Amino acid sequence: MRKIIALSSGIVFFVLTTCAFGVDRNRENNVSKLSVQGNGKIEVPADLFKVSVGVLTTDKKLDQAMNMNSDKMKNVEEVFGSLGLSKDEYKTSGFSVNPVFSPRPKNVSSKWERKIISYEVSNTFEVKSTNIKLIGKLLQSAADAGANKIGDINFGLSNPNVYRGDAIKAAVNNANNDAMALANAAGLSLTKIIDISLNNFYVPNLRMSNASFALKDGSSFNSVPVNPGMIKLNVDVNIVYEVQPSAL
Repeated sequence: MRKIIALSSGIVFFVLTTCAFGVDRNRENNVSKLSVQGNGKIEVPADLFKVSVGVLTTDKKLDQAMNMNSDKMKNVEEVFGSLGLSKDEYKTSGFSVNPVFSPRPKNVSSKWERKIISYEVSNTFEVKSTNIKLIGKLLQSAADAGANKIGDINFGLSNPNVYRGDAIKAAVNNANNDAMALANAAGLSLTKIIDISLNNFYVPNLRMSNASFALKDGSSFNSVPVNPGMIKLNVDVNIVYEVQPSAL
């Protein structure tokens, strides 16, 4: 059975599903038990995004490639500040310098040697912010400043533990409902809970591929619609009940 309960003016939803169950009897103390697993899911709107923004430069001279990269990255960082991002909302997540070698010819002679023909310098910022409405302007401004490496956008929750209790309540309510239905169908009654345990609390991230906002001639990141959608939190609980035959 599936049941949907709307909370907080439709922003949060409980999705309850039935799972595994079983009954066993402990011969030593003659106690009958009913085991039920309950699953609870909560859907809440994403309030956090994370994206990588970087610069890749190439030049025959290493110092030139380094200087060009440094200048463009400074411009990108200035953009972050002008948009209101604090230094806590971005950090350097990758830096590399790689030589580019001459391609191997088809008819290579024994005297041919591979040579360095240029250098690639790559530097990347990871931006993490709760200002989701800023994404389009952020990417466009960074691109205008020289950024030419844009990663996938990941959406998530800034504080998922705020919803942890609601997810657990949904799972426990589901388990209780299943236990009562099973006991009634079997002519049993629930007397008390013997054991209860929490299996997991899973919070996935949503990813928007950069291919979905690849720019065409004359287009702008500002015109790209960004809808992060809902984050589905998932939790499982196991509950063991003591049961006895229902009174006639």
